[in-house]
Amino acid sequence: MAADQQAGSRAPRGRVLVRVLGPLAVEVDGAQVPALELRRERVRALLGHIAAHTQVHRAQAATTLWPDLAPEAANANLRVTLSYLQRALKSGLVGEPEAAIRDVDGWLTFAAFVESDAQRFDACVDAGLRAERVGRVDDALDSYGMAIDLYRGDFLVGLTDAEWVALARLGYRARFVKAAVRVAGLLAGSGDPERALRHAQRAVEADRFCEDAYVVAARAHRALGNFGAALAVADVGHAALAEIGIDATALRDP
Repeated sequence: MAADQQAGSRAPRGRVLVRVLGPLAVEVDGAQVPALELRRERVRALLGHIAAHTQVHRAQAATTLWPDLAPEAANANLRVTLSYLQRALKSGLVGEPEAAIRDVDGWLTFAAFVESDAQRFDACVDAGLRAERVGRVDDALDSYGMAIDLYRGDFLVGLTDAEWVALARLGYRARFVKAAVRVAGLLAGSGDPERALRHAQRAVEADRFCEDAYVVAARAHRALGNFGAALAVADVGHAALAEIGIDATALRDP
């Protein structure tokens, strides 16, 4: 059993939210707290790695964050980085809380009082998909809407473009675009083209090669009587997709 479990420390007063979708931030009960340790790039990277994967083995984390070092040196760096991260996540908490990162048999995961916006985001998107599959449109809109609100931008903005970071960014961005397009489509189908257009535009801003977003945006413009804007959106979509060799057939008749 890890040392943090043996300490018998008391539960903290306060809940920590780690925001990794967009600018990195740590909040306690909704208020952002200063965490000077997060100025260190490897501390931010370790935090993002745990947030993106829910749990990470120490050996895998050390290899991912220090791929050019020998295992002993990488593990030593991980120990130091983890201590900085523990302090960062306890900033603003009352009392002497348990470790914010639990270590169970070498697996690193958040303690019960810590949650990431990435975890909430995934849960909301999944709930939206389940609701939509059984025809609960209002519930789907609510869940997708919460996911969209959580997404403030790319995963760990400003962090080094390591392969695992780039892959995580692509994954979360794709899920966000899918949720925004689904909301836009549901709103358009329920007779709310103005809100549909706003969500379709957000999807295009995140992914300029998303054909479905252009289709929904063009149809929303047409429903609002903005026929020139509908044609303009279709033209922009055609041009963007042509850059990557896609014939946007759905945009021929938005």
